Amino acid sequence: MGPVKDRLGHPAIHRLLITDTLAAEQTHRLPLQVRSVAPLLADVINRLHHNKPLDTLLMHA
Repeated sequence: MGPVKDRLGHPAIHRLLITDTLAAEQTHRLPLQVRSVAPLLADVINRLHHNKPLDTLLMHA
C-alpha cells in the first residue's frame, strides 16, 4: 500500500468519501462514506437519450 496508508492516517483527514464503483474494504481507522454513482449514470443516460447537454451536470458536482 506504500505511502497511501501514512497519508490517510494524517490527523487532518477525518473521513473518506468514496464512490461505489469499486469494492472497498475498511482497512484503516478512517470512517468511509460510500456514495452511489447510479443516479449520476441514470441522468447521463437520460440526457444522451434525449439529446440534452451534459455540461450542466458539472454544476451539480
